[in-house]
Amino acid sequence: MDALSIKKNSSNVATYYQGLQDYTKVTNLTKVINEKSEVTLSCYIDDKEISNPTIVIKNNDIKNSSCTCLDSKIYPNMCRHAVALALAWCNNTNSVQSSSIISDCIGDNRILNNLLHTYENTRYNIYEDHINYNTIHLIPTFTWNNLGVMLQLQIGEDKLFKVKDILSLSKDIKYGLKKSYGKDRSLIHHIDNFETNSKPLAEILKNDTSFQVVSKDMICLKKDSLNKLFNLYYQEYSLVWYNKAPNLSFKISQQDNNQFILECIEIDKVAYLYDGEFMVYEDKLYKIDNKWKRVVAPLFKSILDTPEKKIIFDQEYLIAVSRLISPTIGKNLIFDIDINKYIPQPLIAKIYLDLFPTDTIELKIEYDYNNQVFNILKDIIPEHIKRDIYKEKYINSLLEKYKFKCKKNIFIITDEEDIFNFLQMGIEDFGRFCDLYISDTLKLKVIREVKQVNIKIRTKINWIQLNLEDTGIPKGEIALLLSAYKKKKKYYKLKNGDFIDITGENIKELDKVVTELEISKKELQEDEVQLPKYRALYLERLLSEDTHIKKNADDEFMQLNQDFANFDEKNILVPDSLKDTLRDYQIRGYRFIKVVEKYGFGGILADDMGLGKTLQMIAVLLTLPKDMPSLVICPTSLIFNWEKEFDKFAPTLSIKLIIGTALVRAEMLQNIGNTNILITSYDSLKRDIEYYKDILFNYCIIDEAHYIKNSLTKNAKAVKQINCLRKMALTGTPLENALSELWSIFDFIMPGYLWSETQFRQKIELPLKNGDQNAMNKLKQMISPFILRRLKKDVLSELPDKTETTIYTELGEEQYKVYVAYAVQAKKELMAQVNTDKANSVKMLAALTRLRQICAHPSLFIDNYNSGSAKLTTCLELLENAINSGHKVLLFSQFTTMIAIISNELYKRQIKHNVLKGSVKPRERMNMVEEFNTGDIEVFLISLKAGGVGLNLTSADIVIHYDPWWNVAVQNQATDRAYRMGQKNNVQVFKLIAKNTVEEQIKKLQEDKQSLTDDILSSNNTILSSLTPKQILELFD
Repeated sequence: MDALSIKKNSSNVATYYQGLQDYTKVTNLTKVINEKSEVTLSCYIDDKEISNPTIVIKNNDIKNSSCTCLDSKIYPNMCRHAVALALAWCNNTNSVQSSSIISDCIGDNRILNNLLHTYENTRYNIYEDHINYNTIHLIPTFTWNNLGVMLQLQIGEDKLFKVKDILSLSKDIKYGLKKSYGKDRSLIHHIDNFETNSKPLAEILKNDTSFQVVSKDMICLKKDSLNKLFNLYYQEYSLVWYNKAPNLSFKISQQDNNQFILECIEIDKVAYLYDGEFMVYEDKLYKIDNKWKRVVAPLFKSILDTPEKKIIFDQEYLIAVSRLISPTIGKNLIFDIDINKYIPQPLIAKIYLDLFPTDTIELKIEYDYNNQVFNILKDIIPEHIKRDIYKEKYINSLLEKYKFKCKKNIFIITDEEDIFNFLQMGIEDFGRFCDLYISDTLKLKVIREVKQVNIKIRTKINWIQLNLEDTGIPKGEIALLLSAYKKKKKYYKLKNGDFIDITGENIKELDKVVTELEISKKELQEDEVQLPKYRALYLERLLSEDTHIKKNADDEFMQLNQDFANFDEKNILVPDSLKDTLRDYQIRGYRFIKVVEKYGFGGILADDMGLGKTLQMIAVLLTLPKDMPSLVICPTSLIFNWEKEFDKFAPTLSIKLIIGTALVRAEMLQNIGNTNILITSYDSLKRDIEYYKDILFNYCIIDEAHYIKNSLTKNAKAVKQINCLRKMALTGTPLENALSELWSIFDFIMPGYLWSETQFRQKIELPLKNGDQNAMNKLKQMISPFILRRLKKDVLSELPDKTETTIYTELGEEQYKVYVAYAVQAKKELMAQVNTDKANSVKMLAALTRLRQICAHPSLFIDNYNSGSAKLTTCLELLENAINSGHKVLLFSQFTTMIAIISNELYKRQIKHNVLKGSVKPRERMNMVEEFNTGDIEVFLISLKAGGVGLNLTSADIVIHYDPWWNVAVQNQATDRAYRMGQKNNVQVFKLIAKNTVEEQIKKLQEDKQSLTDDILSSNNTILSSLTPKQILELFD
């Protein structure tokens, strides 16, 4: 099978070249050989729809082909997808696209090859016996009736043939098929073969199926098709097709029963088609123009919709019809009656209006008919006067609309709301038809509007001062006016009697500011309003959205908002010792904290795990004066990490770890001395809180702030009792499950900022559950200035490809006792062997392994041990933080029993995970890998020996080494399951080390010597040649 055979088996040359374009889209190509030595190829091709072609090959020849596409059911031989499959099997992209099929297969005549190559690039097979290029005529014949417009067709070149099946012709044109007409004539129905005038009609048949079949040779056009065809042919059919509506006539006449008839004279000759888009009248087709649709169509349609095809009405409507419909329709409305007989005498309606001190509006009406004046409440109008009933009814409807009541010889309104409505719209409504005479007293009674509010803002030490100016409302009545607005009233009546319209934008925005800032009624009545300073940022966002309120703010207010908006541009110098250490995004984080600090606010640094929140905070602490301590509160598992970070990046600061027994911790807290930084755990803090009450800290920093997400826990209550000047929360997951978690953290950094927990639930949490987007926008506006969050993907260009972090844990009390007891016993036994020159490397390795197991979890070799493992606790915290932040994790351990313990804990927490041990078969092993890389598995637990090499797990971007191995290269190989080609993210590697144990010794040895594997495991005791007896015994200290 080669290119020429593929081309010959194609439906046509066009199909071949389409396949040449498609074969790079081939996926999942498979090959199956049967007992007859036939090769079956199949694949999938994404070409708008997924196609599944198959071809069968025997002896390198194509036997047959099939495909799921429509073309394969119409064309003979191979469709474009089958061609693409064959080409993909035979060739690579470059060779296929660069080779000329003709020149490769015919000879070395360059001129003729080029000529043939020109023809093979046309859409049609060069072996076709006839090409109808631009020669086919398609002639329509249109007829119409009450159902619609019908189409019949003729087709041909010099001779025309009646089209007997229009639907079939449509498909022929769509797929460019060849079809015979008569004995010696065939046409290829490709769109390009139709002559210029016929091509638009052919295009419609090809692309538009919006017609219904009347018979095989006749279709009824739908509206869209008719619109297209009308635009093409209406000039050609100008004697019977018109591009505007016909000139129809309407008539009003009187019946014997004194009723009147409105009808269309030509209605029986008219067919109203296609929802009023077209009309057939006197065997002519009209396309309705827009003016007719607007002016005449409502009348015509109303008549058409009546059973009698006419509108019957009483005399009282006659004047209204003559005044409203007649001028619109014009001369096409014929009155078959003496209309003057029914036209009333001119009516001049005079309205007299007055306002009395009792807040009563009086209205008197006089009708003037030919200088005869009548008070409608006391005079009787003679019958001989042709009254304007239409106008009189309108005036009566206005009296009813504005709720006027009759009192003696006048009309009155006394209700406050009725008076407002009348002043707002009623006077204008009466003025359209009546002559108005308004008293001076009433003229003074105008409706005022709320002016554009000017808010004056002045910044004080701990608050901001607001003054509402130029509202046009007495300050004592602003609260009452806003109360009326909230009740959805249209007006507010001032104490002086004036009305204020409260339906405009100015009052809406004033209410928004007062509501959002929770300004009380009492505060509104005073000259100024005081708000906590932390509301300055939210106030600025409110006012920046509002064009109906003017802002007059002082420089300090503007500077505060500029500092938060542009903290990254602030020239805040980092400590000299960290200039070359901090990355750019960490400098931005440092500046954010310093701006928050400058204004005495609290903040949340919510960077993704592994981005160095600890380092950014240490940089800030280095800038503080040394006369006041700061406090770091973190999980127990991270205390030593903070200590290591301070030792590394801030050795000039004196650090004190508040650890040990309760008595030891109490003594430490009572003797702080010149300590710069105290580090304690949440667990210790809640037990020692009484000792903290008399200490004033500069900063209180809570790490892994989600530890206080439940405001009712002792952790949260203890943390919030610390006395300090500044507060900062560090967490990679500020929000895990419920919004109340976020509230609790804010309640620590800025108490009251998000109200009480109950108010927060009412104002934010419950509305959000009900889908209130405004509540979401409000929350974002309020919290965004005080939270800085960067994900790894946001700062990927600044990160190294791989970041390694060592996390130190301190053994729990029971775990420590087990460790010390075993270490002392093992050291005693080994010391005896060393002293007698009977040292055995296998025994030493076994003893060291036992110590490592105790560090991991004593239950690995001690039955019925139930006191837990500090390292396991730290590991589970790390896993949960990683998963909550959207990461996938690989976790390696040398001990398969430890992996089983971790797996059991993950099941309890409903964390999806896979477990890979040495017993897993190869096929199942690869299924696990695929499931992890493409599915929703969050954690992969792997035995170091079973999965340290040979796996591609690049969907993970976090690697945890639960226990250290002697050879760091083995750990690195395990890390490379994620850190390898195809990894698009920074890989964070965590190494868990039990402090003051053999694990810490192993880490030091790793740093001193990259590989100890041969020394430890070899049977020739070479460890003794590299480690002295003293060094061996030190591992047990």
